[in-house]
Amino acid sequence: MRNYLSTLVLNTPLVRLRSITSCMAYMKLEFMNLGGSIKFRVAYEMIKDLAKNISLKNKIILEASGGNTAIGLAILSKYFDYKLKCVVPDNYPKSKIEQLQLYDAEVILSDHTIGLNSHILKAQEIAKENPNYIYIDQFSNTSNPKAHYFGTAMEIINNLQKVDYFLTGIGSGGTITGVGKRLKEEFDSKIIGVLPQGYNLENPKTISHPIVGVAIGVKPKVLDLSIIDEYIYINEEDLKEAFLISKKEGLFIGVSSLANLAALLKLQKSVNKKDTIVTVSQDGANSYLDYLKGLTND
Repeated sequence: MRNYLSTLVLNTPLVRLRSITSCMAYMKLEFMNLGGSIKFRVAYEMIKDLAKNISLKNKIILEASGGNTAIGLAILSKYFDYKLKCVVPDNYPKSKIEQLQLYDAEVILSDHTIGLNSHILKAQEIAKENPNYIYIDQFSNTSNPKAHYFGTAMEIINNLQKVDYFLTGIGSGGTITGVGKRLKEEFDSKIIGVLPQGYNLENPKTISHPIVGVAIGVKPKVLDLSIIDEYIYINEEDLKEAFLISKKEGLFIGVSSLANLAALLKLQKSVNKKDTIVTVSQDGANSYLDYLKGLTND
């Protein structure tokens, strides 16, 4: 799979946050990937690895996502002329669903009242009933953390002499597992998971929270809990503070990225001035404008 797409999922900028003076703090701007998010790396790696083993021409790729992973898969499916079906909760933003449909992905709706993982349960059911479907499943697909172990993490390593702390939100578990494992090997970094206040990853139950794509009520199979040293929990007041900082930094970032920034703001109070903290911005703010307006108006 040699094509120009491979050049568009590499070397996203790693920027120093000037508002943080208590240590050296960096954010990797993953919204500059094709597709606008860190998930394009995952989608590309999953499709690439799958295509090595089987022909996808007469198959239908199935995924439980209406967000960034689905957008990445939709772009790739259109580019390579694959068929894609995405299972999406029926209360998902209409704009996201329309974006998938513009790329000719078929959208199947799940009943959101079942829980935040309704689309996952629906996709599992569909996959069992349709042997011609390939459920690509980012939550159990080892290509997910692989994309970050060999990609995202190596880009960080190539740009910094050390990383004392790496932190990120936990959704599918791919980023924290892939990046975290590689940074521990290289720098013995401390790895910190970012979660909404009140969420228990050891006993994951769906709770209401605003951090899209994080803490979805399941324990992903690709998530390696053994590499996580501690957790930082974020509430809406923390997001408001992070939003103010993001504007000062000139960063137009999404809600999960704000959660990472909020966690960084908490962590930097207890580290040494020579310490280096790295986090990621999973995506940009365009899909979250209504929520961000609310943070400003409150």
